[in-house]
Amino acid sequence: MASTMYFVGLHLFLSVVRKGIVEECSLYNISYIQSLTGKVIQGKTEWKMTIINDCKCTQSYLKLKCVGFQAVEEVDPNAMAKAGDECLIKSGLPIPGFSHFSFIYAWDNSFPFRLLSSQITCT
Repeated sequence: MASTMYFVGLHLFLSVVRKGIVEECSLYNISYIQSLTGKVIQGKTEWKMTIINDCKCTQSYLKLKCVGFQAVEEVDPNAMAKAGDECLIKSGLPIPGFSHFSFIYAWDNSFPFRLLSSQITCT
């Protein structure tokens, strides 16, 4: 847990230094890290998915491509809701600039999520 937070913090810091705070945001300012929690649920590895917004602007209605996603434990639908081949993150609620959001799922391997879209709001 501490190492995940260290890497998230380091990632955000380096993003600010590398890109500067004045750059406009895009979907590509969203990144994610998947890490093992150390737990095993029904014989499957538990994963923590941390989504990082490394720009000053808020991103909401974040959607990921998640064709074939499944898990042995129910993912909190407020954290990730699957509809067809798309997954809506955080019920569409904003992920503020320079922050992160996490959810947990359990499966054999980390899932190959892909970024699809988001709505960006800069103030």
